Amino acid sequence: DPHLEENQRWKKFMEQYGIRFKAVRRNDYGSGDPNDIEIFREARRIASTQVQRIALLVYDADFIPLIEELQKLGKEPIVNLPSVRWQVLAQRFERMEVPVLFAE
Repeated sequence: DPHLEENQRWKKFMEQYGIRFKAVRRNDYGSGDPNDIEIFREARRIASTQVQRIALLVYDADFIPLIEELQKLGKEPIVNLPSVRWQVLAQRFERMEVPVLFAE
């Protein structure tokens, strides 16, 4: 959501962790969620470098295939969920031996 960048709490969170925000246009991707597609694309690009740990700020289980792909490449994905209310999803990632952090 492009408006997250304007939200003061999110702005503070992004500044604290050095997160770069990239707004994604809705009509550039055809079918599928444009944000998910861009996250997959950027994670794959980063995985092609020497970077070992890749943090993903996600909201759903749609990223399980990406996490599995990163693990097969020998990378160490880290998942950051919005809050502890996402405990069921956190448990799924933890069963995959992926560290889980919470934004709040």
